[in-house]
Amino acid sequence: MSEGQKNWTRKSTQIQVVTLFLMHLKCVFIKMQIHTVAITPPWPAKSFNISCPDTLQKCKYFQTEVCFEPEVDTFEVLTSLLMNCDTSCHYVDIGCNMGIFAQHALHLGASVTCIEPQSVYKSVLSEASQKYSRFHFDFAAISLHRDTSTRHFKGYRPCGIGHGDPIIAAPFLELSKVIENKYITLLKIDIDAFEGAILSQVLQYIQNNKTKIDSIVVELGDGKYVTKGPQQKLNQRGGNMHDLWYFQNMSYDVYRLNIHVMNEIFDKYGNNVNKRIVPLTSDYHPVHFLRNIRRAEILKRHDSYQKYDKIANWAQSFLITKVNLLQHLPHHSIDITAAHLKFEDLKKNYDPL
Repeated sequence: MSEGQKNWTRKSTQIQVVTLFLMHLKCVFIKMQIHTVAITPPWPAKSFNISCPDTLQKCKYFQTEVCFEPEVDTFEVLTSLLMNCDTSCHYVDIGCNMGIFAQHALHLGASVTCIEPQSVYKSVLSEASQKYSRFHFDFAAISLHRDTSTRHFKGYRPCGIGHGDPIIAAPFLELSKVIENKYITLLKIDIDAFEGAILSQVLQYIQNNKTKIDSIVVELGDGKYVTKGPQQKLNQRGGNMHDLWYFQNMSYDVYRLNIHVMNEIFDKYGNNVNKRIVPLTSDYHPVHFLRNIRRAEILKRHDSYQKYDKIANWAQSFLITKVNLLQHLPHHSIDITAAHLKFEDLKKNYDPL
């Protein structure tokens, strides 16, 4: 090697060292800039602090007119199913984003598995994992089959929160490693991609007794069609709405949550202020006061799955649960008599399906 080549090699090595040092300083600086912001779920859940993966000003937009996230209806579901949990409750969040709902589940008492491939949230989720022994974080993207590759993921960022482009490639994590031979109290699936395909595989695991899951929250409906023969059929994010029929036939109730359904919008007095309600189809029946869930729609059971193809529109969320949320509410006998009713009338009208 000539003297000139040696000098160039030394300079190149020095440049690499300086570059790595600057990158380290940048990481330290970003870590020092991490602020916390208070998240306040609906009562009776308690508020909690999370680390902000962006400017504090942006994160303060949460739960304001500027930023509708995090969705109140999802908070209501988690509180209704995980309130007063102990460590035996297991909440799994596929696509946990920056971990708001995962931390909500944690503060309700559950043990948490949080899976997220976006590197912009890696630091705040790793911090939560180090801080709480019941918070397990997998920096990975879920896959239906074994995949040893890695990818840079840039997905949905609530209200644009999450600074910079993805700089760390995330591996894939096979779904079977997350759910097989596990007991899961509540599974949340929200990755804005192939939720339907994940749900179909989850159904197969349940049918084959390879997992036990009490409840599932999943976002379905993308409004896209795929051609199959002479007819067009809804592609529910890689899955099939017929799966909901199979869940119902395994003693699960299926509810559509009050998100993107153009129905009641409540003011602080509990009054509906939406004058442009879209009438419900005969597939659903409205239900109110399901524990902490103000409003939902229960999917009526049908004799076959043929009518299930078009029961979901764009980005609608469903709760699939074995937990009995429909409960008879007793009333004072004087009020019952004044209304010319009998207690039997309440029980008779209790299940309209």
